[in-house]
Amino acid sequence: MSAVVTKLNLPSLRDRVSPEEWRVRVELAATHRLAHYYNWIGTNFGTHFSARIPGEPEHFLLKPVDLTFDEINASSLIKVDMKGTKLTESPYRVNNAGVALHGGCYQARPDVMSVLHTHTDTGVALSMLECGLLPVSMAAVRFHKRIGYYDFKGPGDNMSDRQRLGESLGEHMALIMRNHGLISVGRSIGEAFVVMCVLEQACSSQLKAMQTGAKMLIPDETILDPMASKRDGMNDRNNDGNWATMMRLADRLDSSFRE
Repeated sequence: MSAVVTKLNLPSLRDRVSPEEWRVRVELAATHRLAHYYNWIGTNFGTHFSARIPGEPEHFLLKPVDLTFDEINASSLIKVDMKGTKLTESPYRVNNAGVALHGGCYQARPDVMSVLHTHTDTGVALSMLECGLLPVSMAAVRFHKRIGYYDFKGPGDNMSDRQRLGESLGEHMALIMRNHGLISVGRSIGEAFVVMCVLEQACSSQLKAMQTGAKMLIPDETILDPMASKRDGMNDRNNDGNWATMMRLADRLDSSFRE
C-alpha cells in the first residue's frame, strides 16, 4: 500500500462503486496531483475540481476540504448531490463553495462532465483586469469570443447565484470570475484539464507582456476568427492526446492517486 493511502487510512472504494465511477475517480485524482505539480493549488481550500458521475447526472465528485492536493487519491474523493449531501462515507468535510459553484455549472450545462476552478496568482491577477483576456498570444487566441465573464457578487458558497453563474458560462469552455479566479469545463476530465492548461498559459503570457509597459500587438480580427475556430477548446484530437500524456506524467510522479 502506498504511503499516501496509509497516511489517510481510508478503505479503497474500488469494489464498492461502478467501474465507470472508479475510472472517473482515478482521473479526477490525477488532476489534483498534476495541479500540485504545476503549482495551481493557490490557497488549496479555494481551488477545487469536480467530475460528474457517468449515468448519474445529479451526482458529482469533489475533493474534501481537509486534504491537500498531493494527498488525494481515487478513494478519498467525496460523492455529493447538487445540494451537497454526502453520498459516500468520509471523515472529511464537503466544500460548500465547491458544491455551489460546480453544481451551478452542471445544472446549466448537461454536456459538461468536469469543472475545474483555480485561484492561482496568475488567474486571480488576470481576473482583476478590466480588459480581461486579450487575444495577444497563441494560447489566448483559443479563447477569442469563447470565454465568459462573471462579476464578483460576494462569497462563493451562494447557492442562489447558480443561475447567474451558468448564464455567464454560457456555451463556453472557460470562464473568468472577476476578482476571483478561473473556471474551465469539459465533456471529459481530460478536456477540462487541457483547457485550464492553455488558459493559465494565456493569462501568464499576457501579464508578463503587460509588465514591460510596451504596447501589445493584437492580430487583426480577420486572422483571429479563423485561428480561434481551428484552435477551439473542443478539439477532440488535441484534448484527448494531451490528456493521455498528462496521465502518464501523473503515473511517473506518484501512481498512488489510483488507490
